[in-house]
Amino acid sequence: MNYKQIGEKCGIIAIKQSSNVFSEIILGLHSIQHRGQEGGGIIFINDNNDFFPRYIDKLVMDGFRNETINQSDNITSAIGHVRYSTSGAKTNSCFNQPSYTTLSDNKKIALAHNGTLINTDELYKYIKDKSDYKFVSDIDSEIILPLIKIQEATDILLKIKKGLQLIKGSFALTIMHDDYMIGIRDKLGIRPLSLGKLPSGSYIFSSETASFNTLNATLVRDVYPGEMVYIDYNNNIHSEYIFDTQKKRLCLFEYLYFARSDSILEENNSIYETRKLIGKQLYKESPSDADVIIPIPDSGIPTAIGYSQISEIPMEFGIFRSQYTGRTFIEPNDKSRNIAIKLKYIINNSVIKNKNIILIDDSIVRGNTIFKIIALLKEHGANQIHIKIASPEIKHPCIYGIDIPQKAELISSRLTPDEIAKKLQVASLSFIKLEGLLDVLKNKNYCTACFNGNYHKEYL
Repeated sequence: MNYKQIGEKCGIIAIKQSSNVFSEIILGLHSIQHRGQEGGGIIFINDNNDFFPRYIDKLVMDGFRNETINQSDNITSAIGHVRYSTSGAKTNSCFNQPSYTTLSDNKKIALAHNGTLINTDELYKYIKDKSDYKFVSDIDSEIILPLIKIQEATDILLKIKKGLQLIKGSFALTIMHDDYMIGIRDKLGIRPLSLGKLPSGSYIFSSETASFNTLNATLVRDVYPGEMVYIDYNNNIHSEYIFDTQKKRLCLFEYLYFARSDSILEENNSIYETRKLIGKQLYKESPSDADVIIPIPDSGIPTAIGYSQISEIPMEFGIFRSQYTGRTFIEPNDKSRNIAIKLKYIINNSVIKNKNIILIDDSIVRGNTIFKIIALLKEHGANQIHIKIASPEIKHPCIYGIDIPQKAELISSRLTPDEIAKKLQVASLSFIKLEGLLDVLKNKNYCTACFNGNYHKEYL
């Protein structure tokens, strides 16, 4: 098997010892549905550590709408996952997570993974040499459980620690075991994971605090880079670091695109407020005159508000997004992306026709989406168009879990902003500068690999 091209950008969640866990895990997963729309799964767990796995190949609320669990099963905890596959993993339940296995002491363990492993060939050989484990998929996430299982240790926490220390790459994990609920991040913290507390006193791990908002949970804190946070069955929180080196390198794309606007990252950074500040920085770097500012929904909206506030140019909703289509960036291939774009955007003639427009979006990757949006705006009578992009130019592929394609497919790796503007037939195109973006965030401790090619391999 060749795992090198496999990558996922997903959402994970786990809830421990709650009498309402059945509805809470479904609502929590629905709150992070934007992180993956190709499938998902939940493993419900009772006090006897019996597992009740459920997998879907559709959206959470569609797939689990008619799902039921017998009251007699006494479900108390659950672990969940929403999936976005990039390559190798097609829509099939055998690719869905959470995955689970039985350990040598007959205790069960379930795991959900968000991220991408970059030494998978090495790990695959290691597992094959030490066990007879039969792989059923070609996703890198399937490697983690057998890697933990074969470690020579009787204590589950030590087995996890020893197994994960062999991994290179990005991962945020939620793990359910007889004795613990566990949340873990890689040594750079590239993928997010937070710990919250439900009104009942039960604990929840989630990729985003958007799940906490839905469930009225309070944010306890982030799981820190390189940290394993584990909660025992007396509801006590414990923590230890599983790597000698920890450095904060959260993916910048969480701020720009992936995280839901009501989420909080790094404990106190509001995504919504940060995106407004990015809009203000965009104006400082590239002011333009226009009649109206139009955001491309959804993540472009707060940025447009910020740009409007400082420029005093009115913001209007010239583009609506249909609630019945998904996010084109996370569609699995070009054909489905093209169909989705046509269905996704509704143009509001009343604020477009004969207007000079500042169009604000979160990013340009391949350039396919922005080309089609510009064509739609011109069809509806837009006059002059200035494009403002809330991310720097994306020039390098991501190896840590976002479906940013190979370098040759990235439009900014081939063309300058002026050349792209000419190709789009717009008045101007401006990207925020990386330095300006980092100034908005008030530190430089982020993964910027897709912008500047700094993959920090010395730490992974």
